[in-house]
Amino acid sequence: MYRVLLLVFVKFADLNGRISRRDFCISTGLCLAVTVLVVSISHLLGLEEWWFLLAWIGMLLLTLTSMAVRRLHDVGRSGWWVLQLLAPILLIDYLAQRGGPLTSVSMLVSTIVILLGIPVVYTLFLPSWDAEK
Repeated sequence: MYRVLLLVFVKFADLNGRISRRDFCISTGLCLAVTVLVVSISHLLGLEEWWFLLAWIGMLLLTLTSMAVRRLHDVGRSGWWVLQLLAPILLIDYLAQRGGPLTSVSMLVSTIVILLGIPVVYTLFLPSWDAEK
């Protein structure tokens, strides 16, 4: 358990190395539990300043991204695959925008987002490595 705590709190921005599936799941659960605790305490104490929660979300995203990169290294993939997590965020932004004609820049960005989503869909339908054995 102490090893997992070290993975989360000491190596929170380390993009090198590997992390096992078990440690990744425990670390992610620990991050979510601490987030619930921080939000609950800030609500109980009346700390509704947005900068505090924004700073916490930034630290949480940095930690979860570094753990995802290390997990990708463990399964033999490049850490750059984590950039595909940006596609849903951009899609939510597009869905929240007002309607109107598309500019050339927004059309280019939309095309890039769609092209980034194709490998994600392809990867979801690949059999696991254990299934091939």
